[in-house]
Amino acid sequence: MLNAYGLPSNPSLQNVLILDQIDEDALEDLKRKFNVISITNPIQRDLDPIIETIDIIILRSSKLDRSILEKAKRLKIIARAGAGTDNIDVLRARELGINVFNIPSESSRSVAELCFGLLHL
Repeated sequence: MLNAYGLPSNPSLQNVLILDQIDEDALEDLKRKFNVISITNPIQRDLDPIIETIDIIILRSSKLDRSILEKAKRLKIIARAGAGTDNIDVLRARELGINVFNIPSESSRSVAELCFGLLHL
């Protein structure tokens, strides 16, 4: 059963928003532990109806700017699967008490494969 925001309505679980494609096994694991909604390549109007209900955001290359963060009243964690956090307004997130971290090793295989492919063009 889904709530008005399209999230599974289990109030005892935290709501996780995934903004980019992630590994299927990882996604299935998250779905066992959290209410999960996945929006690939979101634009502002995709996020507006749900952002206030989200506790955790997982992303790769999607951008999180000040306007989105300020609407995310329950947001506590932003996890970037990849190196760096230049696609996140980290300063504003910290001002709002949101923990931001990245997992650089998550993208290293993809980057290596891309580099190898480009070398053979």
